[in-house]
Amino acid sequence: MAIEAFLAFHLHDLGVADGALLLEGSSRTTGQSATSSTLLLKQRGVDRILLVTSASHMARAKAHFEAAGMLVVAVAVDHTSPLALSEWTSWLPDAGALHDSGQAFKEVFGRWLVGLR
Repeated sequence: MAIEAFLAFHLHDLGVADGALLLEGSSRTTGQSATSSTLLLKQRGVDRILLVTSASHMARAKAHFEAAGMLVVAVAVDHTSPLALSEWTSWLPDAGALHDSGQAFKEVFGRWLVGLR
């Protein structure tokens, strides 16, 4: 099942009408998604969106959609909070911390690239 069909199925279960969905499935990057989605939306007279994405990805995604010509209201999700500093285990290296560092680097580097364009 394509990701678009999977998401449409779950949105339908949440009560979103099929006619309210506009699916774009050709993009592979945030920049491509912003460009393709903006074209589809502008054809329907939409120029303002609620952009829902992870908090760590929001700045870069918002920059791409604004560069494509959309007015963006950011709705960041999946905020995380660090462990309490009193927990000594929070200072030990782990795979999750390495993953988080990689994600942070990707977002900072991606944001820098958006600024170059």
